[in-house]
Amino acid sequence: MSKNWVGRAVVGALCLGSVASFASTVTVFNGIDLNVASGSALPNSNAAQGQFAAAVNGLGQPLHTIDFESLATGAISGSLSLGQGASLSLANANAGAGISNTQNSVGMFNTTSGGGNYFAFETMYTPVGTTTTATATFTFASPIDSFGAYFTGLDTDAVFSINFFDGTSESLLPSLGTNSAEFFGFTSPGQSISSVTLSMTDVPPATGGNSSWAYFAGVDDVQFSNVPEPGSLALVALALSGLLLTHRKRAC
Repeated sequence: MSKNWVGRAVVGALCLGSVASFASTVTVFNGIDLNVASGSALPNSNAAQGQFAAAVNGLGQPLHTIDFESLATGAISGSLSLGQGASLSLANANAGAGISNTQNSVGMFNTTSGGGNYFAFETMYTPVGTTTTATATFTFASPIDSFGAYFTGLDTDAVFSINFFDGTSESLLPSLGTNSAEFFGFTSPGQSISSVTLSMTDVPPATGGNSSWAYFAGVDDVQFSNVPEPGSLALVALALSGLLLTHRKRAC
């Protein structure tokens, strides 16, 4: 069988479209739309993405988006270059995990306007009572301090976390809703994050009529912003000081 739709573990406790703080520097943006499919309006998810984009804009950094549209469909083997200095690698994932354009497959679908591709993230199939965890790691050639994405096909029967490495290791739990789509993103100004790992743990029931179990989640429109290089920051500071000096001269 494919996905187990029986709810077992509710993870996360964030409200729809909320903005919540984790630790001292991390701000989370998320919104969930329930019972959706390809072509559905995603008002809560899109509102959260808008808040996330505004926060990144407030940092004075360009927001990069990976929509998977230029990538060939098929399983991911090794490290897949996504462009814009990002790559994706999988561990302990199902052999079918990769770039897909099949809509509404086990709840997963594309979220790019006018697009078709997305990343199909899948755990291994395991027998009843056997837990398994798959990971998908996004690695960045230049450090980032914000990350977000749309997730589809979500349910409450798996533990899904986002882990990022910024010299320490941080873990965030998205809020999952049955047959849902969600935008989940975070900013961590001043940090230098080298990689972000999506960790998905399927916990099949102890007993049941199905011979094997797996969990699936679609990932699309991955967004991030790079930390400005020290030289760029110096140029910005110099430009600001020049504007201030000009303003003072005009005021005299």
